[in-house]
Amino acid sequence: MNRKSIIERIMAVAAASAVAVSMSCAPVLASVQSGIADKEETVYVITDSTGKETEKIVSDHLINHNKD
Repeated sequence: MNRKSIIERIMAVAAASAVAVSMSCAPVLASVQSGIADKEETVYVITDSTGKETEKIVSDHLINHNKD
């Protein structure tokens, strides 16, 4: 194998690894400790084939435990 094909393979593995890591870390749960409300926040990060972030989507869900 020549040097160029080795570098291309390394870059492909690095890009695939970056995408896999970013997808496994996408769901993030944050909670507000106020006692009457909770907040769930999920962050989705869309990347291109090189692993560079192209879009970020944040989904917030507020839960009110007080039935009043």
